[in-house]
Amino acid sequence: MMDYAGRVARADTYPKLLRLNASEHGGEIAMREKDFGLWKIFTWNDYQTRVHDFALGMVELGLGRGDIIGIIGDNRPDWVSAEIATHAIGAMSLGLYRDVLDEEAAYLLSYGEAKLVFAEDEEQVDKLLTLAERVPNLKHIVYSDPRGMRKYDDPRLLAAEKLAGMGRERAARESGLYDRLVDATRGEDTAILCTTSGTTAHPKLAMLAPGRMLRHCATYLAFDPKGPDDEYVSVLPLPWIMEQVYVLGKGLLCRMKINFVEQADTMMSDFREIAPTFVLFAPRVWEAIAADVRARVMDASPLKQRLYDLGMKTGLAALEKGQLQLTPQAASGVTYANKIDKGETRIDWAKPWNEVHNHCRGLSPFPGAWCEFPGAGRVKILRTTRGGGSGSPGQVLDDRLTVACGTGAVRLQQLQRAGKQPMAADEFLRGTPIVPATVLH
Repeated sequence: MMDYAGRVARADTYPKLLRLNASEHGGEIAMREKDFGLWKIFTWNDYQTRVHDFALGMVELGLGRGDIIGIIGDNRPDWVSAEIATHAIGAMSLGLYRDVLDEEAAYLLSYGEAKLVFAEDEEQVDKLLTLAERVPNLKHIVYSDPRGMRKYDDPRLLAAEKLAGMGRERAARESGLYDRLVDATRGEDTAILCTTSGTTAHPKLAMLAPGRMLRHCATYLAFDPKGPDDEYVSVLPLPWIMEQVYVLGKGLLCRMKINFVEQADTMMSDFREIAPTFVLFAPRVWEAIAADVRARVMDASPLKQRLYDLGMKTGLAALEKGQLQLTPQAASGVTYANKIDKGETRIDWAKPWNEVHNHCRGLSPFPGAWCEFPGAGRVKILRTTRGGGSGSPGQVLDDRLTVACGTGAVRLQQLQRAGKQPMAADEFLRGTPIVPATVLH
C-alpha cells in the first residue's frame, strides 16, 4: 500500500505534491476530459505545465502572496490547474458555484477583494461583467472557452492561452522562478476559501490549509486505499468541500485518475465509458438516478419490465439471506434531519423570488419542486434564475417563462413533466405552449 503520510511529509502543499508526481510519474495519466465526444488525456507532465504557466502568468500580472483568485465554471482541468497555480504564488483560491446569483457573487468577490477570476466560458464572463461597479478590485477575467467571446471589448478580459503564454515568457526571462515560488509555499498557510451554504445569510468563508487537508486525506486513504489504477468521475461542484477533498486532495495524494464529463446530459453515458472504480454522489443524486431508473422501467417493454422485476426480487432475496455483506451504521453520534414532506415540495409563488429560486434549487433534482401548469398538470421546476418584471404571484410575464413572485420574478430554465426527461424551457414550450398572463398554481 502507498505510504500516504510519507508523501504528505515530503510535499505538504498542492503545488509541491503536483511537482513530485510530475517528476516521478510524468508520463502517467492524471486527468481526462470529454470534449466533443472524445476523451482528452492529461498526463502529470501536462498538468504540471499548465499550472506552471498559469502561475507565472499571474505573477506577470502583478499577483502574489495574500491575493484572492476566484474560480467559476463547470468541473474542468483548467479549474483545478487554476486553483493549484493560485496556491503556487502564495495566493488563496475562492471557488464559486456556476449557478451562483449575481448578488452572492458580488458579495463574495468584493468581500474577498478578488483581483482575478478564472471563468470557464461566455456564460460566466457575462455574469462577471455585470458586476463591474460592485467588484472594484476585479482587474482581470481569464476565460478558457473562446466561443462567443469575439463580441466583447473589455480590457479586463484575457484568454487562458494568452495567460499561459505570458507565463512561459516570464519563465524564459527568469528560470527557476516557479520552483522558488513552490518551495516557499507552506502547508499551514491558508490557501483555500470554501463558501458555506448561505441559507440564512451571506455565505461565510471557511479558511483551509492544504497541509491539514492532505493529512486528512492520508488518514482517509489509510482505511480506504486508492491508487493510480482507480478511476474517479468528478460531477459534484468543485467549490464544495468534499469534491475538493476527492479531486485535489486525494487525487494528488494517491494519483487516482480524475475524469470530467462533457456535460450533465451525457453524465451517465460518460460514466459507462470510464467505468469508475468508485464515485461520490450527494444523496439527492442517488435518488435522482433511482427515480430515473424507475421512470425508464415504466416506459419499457413488458419483457424488460419482467426482467427488471426478476432482477430486483433476486437481489433483494440474496440480501435478506445474508449473501450480500452489509455493515450497519452505528446508532450513536447520529443526527437526523426531518423528512421532506410532499406538501413542502409545492412552489409558493407568493414568496420572494430568491426564496422560490432557493426552494427549486434545494429540491432539484429529487424530490423536485413543482407547480400546476394549465394543460400539462404537475411539472417539476429543476432550475431557475432571476427574471425581470412584476405581476400577480404565479403569473407568466413573457414568452420565456418568466414567472412573477411575491416580490420580483424568476425565469424557469429547466422543467420536467411526469415520467419524462428534464428539458430546457424553450423545448418545453414547443410541446406545451404557455402564453403570457397564464397563472401557474
